[in-house]
Formats: sequence, C-alpha cells, structure tokens
Amino acid sequence: MSPEKKKNKQDNSVDSPHPNNQEVFLNLNQVQGPIPTADEILQYDKVLPGLGGRIVRWAEDEQKHRIDMEYRGQLADITERFIGQCFGMTAILATLYTSIELAHAGHPITAGFVGVSGISSVALAFIQGRKANSNRS
Repeated sequence: MSPEKKKNKQDNSVDSPHPNNQEVFLNLNQVQGPIPTADEILQYDKVLPGLGGRIVRWAEDEQKHRIDMEYRGQLADITERFIGQCFGMTAILATLYTSIELAHAGHPITAGFVGVSGISSVALAFIQGRKANSNRS
C-alpha cells in the first residue's frame, strides 16, 4: 500500500465513529449558599407542599441570626474596651492622687516613683491591649 492510501485509510477510520461509541453530555450547575435553585425548590414543593418556602424561611432566619450574633460580638468588644478605659483612667487618677499626697507629706522621691511606675504600667497595659487587638484582626 502506498503512503497516501495508508493516510486516507487512517483518516477514514478516525472520521467514521464506531457504532458502539456513545456521546455523553454532562451539565453541571454549582450553587453556593443555603438556598437551593428555583428548580430544586419546585421539586421540593412537589415532594412535600410548602417545603420550598420553609427552606427559604430557614435560610432567612439563619441570616438574621448570624447578623445578630455579629452585632452582639461587636457590642461586647466595644463594652469591653470602654470598661478597660474606665479602669485605666481610675488607676491613673488614683496613682496621681497618691503621688500628690506623698509629695505633700514630704516624700518626693517616693511620690515620683509611685507616679512614674503607676502611669507607665497603665500605658504599657494599653499598648499591649492594642497589640493584642491588632493581632486578632
């Protein structure tokens, strides 16, 4: 056989499908989230009337719950920071008052030590608190 005939024969075998071969078409739909597609909701309603509406209501309730939990978490963070600032301010005022009283009592070195150490410890606590909050984010 000549090379041209071999080529034609090979081409013919490729062009003509084998009778046992079948074509398969696959259609994939990907849905992300708690709510199924409209077609699936209709199928759920066929199986059990009202089930599609219950699924949508469930997803809406779940979303409301998630939003409420996020709100409560943020409110708790704000409250915690406010309380910490109030305690910090109280500690600074108490330290300053103690330092002033010690200075008036004739103990200036002790007053300076109490004032500097008290204010620096509160400042250090605030700095460490900010670092912890930035690491959380």
